[in-house]
Amino acid sequence: MKRTKRMVKRLFWGILPLLVLALASPAPGLAQSGTWTTKAPMPSVSAGPRGAVVAGTFYVVRPYVPHIGQDQAFYAYNPQTDQWTLKTNNPQCRHAFAIGVVDGIIYTAGGWDGGSMYDTVEAYNPITDSWQTKAPMPTARRDLAGAVAGGIFYAIGGNIAYASPYIRSEIEAYNPSTDTWTTGLAPMPTARNGLGAGVINGKIYAVGGDNGSDQYYAKLEVYDPAPNNWTTKASMPTARACPAVEVLNGKLYVIGGYNLVDGNATALNTVEVYDPETDSWTTLTPMPTARSNDASGAVNGVIYVAGGYDFLGNIFDTLEAFTPPITEITVSIDIKPGSYVNSINPKSQGKIPVAILSTPDFYAPDEADLSSLTFGRTGDEASLAFCTIEDVNGDGVADVVGHFYTQATGFQKGDTQGILKGKTTEGISFSGSDAVRIVPGK
Repeated sequence: MKRTKRMVKRLFWGILPLLVLALASPAPGLAQSGTWTTKAPMPSVSAGPRGAVVAGTFYVVRPYVPHIGQDQAFYAYNPQTDQWTLKTNNPQCRHAFAIGVVDGIIYTAGGWDGGSMYDTVEAYNPITDSWQTKAPMPTARRDLAGAVAGGIFYAIGGNIAYASPYIRSEIEAYNPSTDTWTTGLAPMPTARNGLGAGVINGKIYAVGGDNGSDQYYAKLEVYDPAPNNWTTKASMPTARACPAVEVLNGKLYVIGGYNLVDGNATALNTVEVYDPETDSWTTLTPMPTARSNDASGAVNGVIYVAGGYDFLGNIFDTLEAFTPPITEITVSIDIKPGSYVNSINPKSQGKIPVAILSTPDFYAPDEADLSSLTFGRTGDEASLAFCTIEDVNGDGVADVVGHFYTQATGFQKGDTQGILKGKTTEGISFSGSDAVRIVPGK
């Protein structure tokens, strides 16, 4: 990684208070299926909103839906204060678009206004509270899914309404660094709209949706960008369209949506989670408010679901927060940021910097109990000297860098990895590892 200039705030134990905030997480005795809490409602009801998270803030686009008289609006929710703030609207009025975040910028693609289908792509910068129009999507469509893997924004499935086949299977890839689209990628095995998508370890998990003719899917299909291929995994227990989909700690959560019950479109409150390691699903605590076409985002280990509707004439401003039954968290770390080879001389009297990298569902400066950090050959070595807050990978999001006394890390000849351990401020354990190369001392 290339080291960039940054403002560094050094935190010395006993001199300055620790910069730590509570990670919303299970309390002792939490039910093994997770818990829901109700938060401050959105400033207005919203049918079909879309959600995204940047640096611990949950952004919700309230779309333009002319047939119900809904005007557009754009809000930001701060989980720490439980408050909403009005932001600048996106330029193009539309709904049923895809959304994703690349390097701290929110991208929206496609959608329609009830009559015209759009290929529009717009990018929102939270720092400047401003939008820019980008290169249009090759295939104008609505009710598609968006997902980000490897810094690329993928637009998946959806429908084009006025052509045959109108339910789509294509996947198109947008590169923000070049403002260009790539087409001709392997199509999704099952054409569908109203699907959801999440990314785990660089692979895109496309789930649910429908065929536009009252056939609802429980299918889970996985796209791997590197070989450009799809694989089919275990289906959800509950077939549905337009659910909220989020990823936390390597698992895929599918919440709400709708299906047909006795021939009628019916909103669901079902919550199911997929574990890629076991290719299996588990049913969790249902959402208090049954709804579909809502916005979701994961912040500090909690999934937030906002807005939506229930096919009974109710459009919601409701915000509900789900805390999964987390027992341990895996974090991404970078030993000696800026160094390609993490060479360590165990006899050195210096210190080893180890970065805990922030991710969309783990904002390290807020979530890590810095005083709990340990690092070394087993991860249990009490070697911490101090911590700094830095953006070590230049993604615009702050990371935590622990500085550890080399001689206290216990590294020995032949060790190939360093392990960091710690706890959140609620006592949930986390760990991460990175490669090292032990070199002889002089």
